[in-house]
Amino acid sequence: IWALFTGLAAFAQFDLDMPLPMNPDLRIGKLENGLTYYIQHNEEPKERADFYIIYKVGALQENDNQNGLAHFLEHMAFNGTKNFPGGNSESSSIVKTLERHGVAFGRNINAYTSLDRTVYYMNDVNVNDKPLVDTCLLVLHDWAHYVTLDGQEIDNERGVISEEWRTRNNSAARMRKQWFPVIFGDTPYSTHDVIGSYEIINNFKYDELRDFYYQWYRTDMQAVAVVGDIDVDEIEGKIKAMFSHIPAVENPTPKAKISLPTNDEPLYALATDPEQANTEVEVIMTHDRTFPQTVGGQRTKTIQNLYSVMLKQRLADIVTNGDPVLSAGSAGISEFIPGTEAYSMSSTAKGGKDLEAFEKVYTEVARAQRFGFTEGELRRVKLDVLSGLENQYKQKDKTKNSTIAGHIVSVFAYDKIALNMDFNYKMVKFILDSISLKDINDFASTVPDFKNVKVVVMAKEDPQAHYPTKEEVLGVIAKVDADKSIKAFEDKELGSSLLDREVAAGKIVRERALPVFGAKEWKLSNGAKVIYAKADHDKDAVSLSSNSYGGSSLYPVPELIDVFAVAIAPSYCGSGKFSASDLKKVLAGKKVDVGVSVKDQVESITGTSTTRDFETMMQLAYLRMAEPRFDSTGFYAGIANFKNLLKMFASRPETVIGDSLGRILTNYHPRTLSLTPETLDGVDLSVVERIYRERFGNASDFTFFIVGDVEEAEVKPAVEKYLASLPSTGKKEKFVDHKEYMPKGRTVKRVVIPFQTPKANVNIVYSEFARIDSKTLVKMSVLREVMNMRFITNIREKEGGTYGVKVQLSGKRLPKKKITCNISFDTDITKADRLHDLVLVEIDNICKDGMTVDELDNIRKNLLKNREQSKNNNQWVEKNLRDYVLYGEDNANPKNYEDILNALTTEDVRKFAESFFKKADMVDVIFANEFAE
Repeated sequence: IWALFTGLAAFAQFDLDMPLPMNPDLRIGKLENGLTYYIQHNEEPKERADFYIIYKVGALQENDNQNGLAHFLEHMAFNGTKNFPGGNSESSSIVKTLERHGVAFGRNINAYTSLDRTVYYMNDVNVNDKPLVDTCLLVLHDWAHYVTLDGQEIDNERGVISEEWRTRNNSAARMRKQWFPVIFGDTPYSTHDVIGSYEIINNFKYDELRDFYYQWYRTDMQAVAVVGDIDVDEIEGKIKAMFSHIPAVENPTPKAKISLPTNDEPLYALATDPEQANTEVEVIMTHDRTFPQTVGGQRTKTIQNLYSVMLKQRLADIVTNGDPVLSAGSAGISEFIPGTEAYSMSSTAKGGKDLEAFEKVYTEVARAQRFGFTEGELRRVKLDVLSGLENQYKQKDKTKNSTIAGHIVSVFAYDKIALNMDFNYKMVKFILDSISLKDINDFASTVPDFKNVKVVVMAKEDPQAHYPTKEEVLGVIAKVDADKSIKAFEDKELGSSLLDREVAAGKIVRERALPVFGAKEWKLSNGAKVIYAKADHDKDAVSLSSNSYGGSSLYPVPELIDVFAVAIAPSYCGSGKFSASDLKKVLAGKKVDVGVSVKDQVESITGTSTTRDFETMMQLAYLRMAEPRFDSTGFYAGIANFKNLLKMFASRPETVIGDSLGRILTNYHPRTLSLTPETLDGVDLSVVERIYRERFGNASDFTFFIVGDVEEAEVKPAVEKYLASLPSTGKKEKFVDHKEYMPKGRTVKRVVIPFQTPKANVNIVYSEFARIDSKTLVKMSVLREVMNMRFITNIREKEGGTYGVKVQLSGKRLPKKKITCNISFDTDITKADRLHDLVLVEIDNICKDGMTVDELDNIRKNLLKNREQSKNNNQWVEKNLRDYVLYGEDNANPKNYEDILNALTTEDVRKFAESFFKKADMVDVIFANEFAE
C-alpha cells in the first residue's frame, strides 16, 4: 500500500482553496414556502427506498418550562395526524397503516430527537407499491404541519415517556447533571438533555406542546429526503405537488446561536454517583472553531485527526503493556458541539492511583508537544487511513440508503457537504500524500494551549473518599511541564511480514462439491475440514469462521475462570514473535482481525479481512493456533483491565440483575460462572496456556468456513499452507452435557435491588426442549412478531406503562435442542404487577384465540421483505452454509422458509403457541426497590 503514496501527486492535484463540491447525484431543491428537499437514486437494497423528514430543532430550542417537549413531540407525531387520525394502536394510524404494507414500527418506522435536530424516517419501503410510496410521502406531509396533538393522546403518552425517562436516568445521566453546568455555563446545554424534566413531562398543558410545534415545526426548519431505487424526477414532482401548499410561518422565531462561555481561570466539576466505580479525571479545553469547507480545510482537519490517532495509540500501548496505574487513557481533539472544538485528556486509574494515572496521560501529551512523532508512526497511521478508504471505495455501490440519508441529515442540520465517493477518494489520497511529518509535529508543538480549561472528576459516591482537586490536577500538569527528563518516543520498525520462515504446507486430500451456494468441501491432510464459498455480495470482504466441539464443558468448575481467560490471551499477548502492540504495527494498513473464543460446547477461531489481506488473515490464524504467545506481562495487564471493567459494571444494578437471573435460569448450577474482580484473581496463566493449547492445538477437530470475495485459486494454496499445516492429534472430541437447565415447572422470585431511580425490572422466561426444524423456526418468527405488536399496542400505548417490552424467541441446538422465550421490561414499581399480569393475559389470548388474519398478513409481508434483503450480503451465505454443514439444514432454500411462511395459517401459529407455553418451564422474576407486604 505504501507504494501508492509515492505517486499520488500525479494521481490527482487539488487547489487547497477549492470549495468542497456537493455530490452531483444528490438533487437539492427548495420550495417557495422554504421547505428543502433532497432526493438521491440508490440501489442498496434494490426496489426499496427510505423516507425522511429532518428538523433543525431539538432540545436546545426549548424554554425552561418546555424541558422535554421536543422529544415528547417526536412521540406525538405517531399518535394522530390530519390524514392518519387516532393513536398508535388505531387502525387508521400511521403505524397500523404502514404495517399493513410490511413496514414495521420500531424496525422500519421510527424517529429520534437530539439537542439540535429531530428526524423521522420510514426505511426499506417497497417502491414497486406505488400507493405505498404515496402514503409515505403523505406521512411526511402530515408530520411537517398536520400533527393533531389530541389532549387524550398526549395524556396517554405521558406514561410511555416517563418510563423512557426512568430507563435513561442512569449513572452517566445523573453525573452529567452535576458537571454539565460547569462546562456549559448558563446555556441550554446544561439543563436540556432531550428526555427532559419528569415534572414537566407529566404536567405541561396541552397548548404548551402545540405552541412549541407551531413555533418550530415550520417549513424553513424542515427538509424532506427520499433515498432509494426511485425515479428522482417523479419523486421531485410529487414532493412539489404535496408540500408546496404548506404555509410558511410569518415572523418566524430565529434560532439562537449558542456559544460556550469562556473562562480565564480553570473551572472544576466533581460528579459522584453510587453506581460509578472508577475515578475518571478529565481536562477539557474548548475553543470556537469551524473548518472552511475547502480541500485545505479538510487537510487541516486531517492533520488534527492523525495527531489524535497517533497519541491515542501511544496511550493504548501503555495500557496493553501492563502499566501499573493506568487502566485507560485518551487525549486528542474532536468536535465538542457544533462550531466548538475541545482538546481533552482523560485517565482512569488502577488501585486508586488517580493523579499518577493522569500524569501518565499528560506525560505523553507533553512528549508529543516537545518531540513530535516518528516517521514510522505517521506511515502506519496513513496506511490505516488509506486501507479504510480503499475498502470504503470498493464498497461504494453497496452504500445503504440509511447511510446516504445520514449524510443528508448532516447537510441540512449542520451545513455539511455530502461528497461524491470518487471525489472523496482522490481528495483524501492527495491530502495524505501532502502531509509531512513536519506538518504533524509543527501542529503537535502548539497543543494543548490551556485556554478555557475545565477539570472534571467523576467518581463513586463515598463520604470517606478523597477526590482529586483542581489544584492537584493542575499541579500534575505543572510537574510534567517542569520535568526536563522526558525523552523522545522510541519507535522500532518491525517490517510487514508476520512469518519470517516458510511454513511446510499440507495437502487437500479430498474434495467434493456441496449443493448450496456453489460451495466446496476440502478434507485436509491433518484431518481438518474446510468449507469454501465465493460470495461477493459484500465487495472486498472475506470471513473465516470455525467449529470444534468440546468447549468449556470438558473442564472442571475450578478451571472455568481460566477457560474464560483464554480469549484474553491473544489480545494482550500477541502471537508468534510479536507482542500485542508490535502486532498492531506489523498489521498497519491491513484490514485484518482474528480472534478465538471458547464457549460452553464449542471453541472457534474467527477472522475478517479484505480480499487483498486474505493471506495475512490466514497467516494470523495459523499463528493464533500453531504459535500462540503467553507473555505474562501482557496477559496480566489484560486481566487487570478486565477486572477494572468488571469493577465499573459491578456497581450497576443491571449487572446484579444479569448475574442473579443467570443463576436462577440454570437452577443455581455450580458451573454458572459469576465474573467478579475477585474471581479473576484466581486466573493462572500456566493453566490458561494449557487449556488454550488443548482447545486450539488439534486442527483435526476443526471445520473451517471461508466465505467472501476471494477466488478459489487464491484460497486453495492458502488453505494448504496455513490450515493443512496446523498441528493435529487426529482426536475427535465431543462436548459434555452438564444439564445446566432451567428449573422445572414455574419458579417465581421477587428480588430487592437498590435502583438509584426507583423502578421494577420484570423478566418472564419460558423454555422447552423441543424439535427445531424449518417449520418451527418460521412459526417462532411469526409468534415473536405478533407478541411484539400486541405488547406495543396494549402494554406500551394503551397502558403507557413501559418504554417497551423486549421479546426474544430463539432456538438453541446445543447441548439439547430447546426453544426459549425471554420477555423483559422496566416500569414503575406500582405498575409492575399489573403489567406483568397483562403480559400473561396477552400470551393466553394468543394461545386461545390466536392472531388475526390481518396480523398474520402484515407480519408475513414484513418477514418476507426482511428475508429478501438479508440475502444480499455475505453473512447470509455464511450463516446458512454453517447450518447446512453442521446441522444438515438447508434454510436458504425457499421451500424451507418462503413456502412455509406463505402457507402458514393463524391456527398453525395458535397451536404452536399453545403447545409451547403449555409445556414450557417458566421463570418469573421481578427486581425492584421494594415490594408490598
